[in-house]
Amino acid sequence: MQFIRRLSCWGCLALTVALCSSCTLTTQKQAKNPQNQPTTSPSPTATPQPNQETPQTPKTGKNGNIPALSQTCTNEEQGYSIQYPQQWFTNSGEVVATCHFFDQQPLEIEPRTENFAAINIRIEAIPFQKLRQMSKETKISSKQLFKNTTTIGDRTTIVIERQATGKGMLPKNMKFYSYQVDLGDRTFVATTYDSSSRNYQRNKKILDAMMDSLQIQPSMAEK
Repeated sequence: MQFIRRLSCWGCLALTVALCSSCTLTTQKQAKNPQNQPTTSPSPTATPQPNQETPQTPKTGKNGNIPALSQTCTNEEQGYSIQYPQQWFTNSGEVVATCHFFDQQPLEIEPRTENFAAINIRIEAIPFQKLRQMSKETKISSKQLFKNTTTIGDRTTIVIERQATGKGMLPKNMKFYSYQVDLGDRTFVATTYDSSSRNYQRNKKILDAMMDSLQIQPSMAEK
């Protein structure tokens, strides 16, 4: 009986080894024969249709969120040129000298009235230093929010933002952002206003870009 039990145990062990060998052989055969293994089909690739059109993206400037300055306005009489956004408009020069007003909408300039566009330019017949002094004295009508001194070309330039107090011509709390460029006995001024119908923050960036493009003739200061 002990011999039968031992034989039985050896038989079980032999059977287990045989089964394991069979599994190993089967696995090796499958590895040698990859055609027996399931294959994965590649995902279909979408191909463009010949009649499809790629939508055109409007050109943008360096800031990425303002239109490119693709147009140039030249005021030969006052001696300057400046670039302005594509699809924008400037005044014709019939009422006010050319290149003084810029806007996204066609402009109708009324004589003897205060006209406000998105970007407003004027040449003040006041020396730069005197205009700076006058600006310091406007604390009653507006308060200063920001001020920086820089240069455009070789001309000293003040960049300033103020907010109306309501004690002047502008409505209370209206902000305005302005450049003042030294022309000697005159001052080049460019301003944008925070009105409800316009995007003030965007127009500030556009004004910055426009002033970067400003070209002033050397003789402008003597005019």
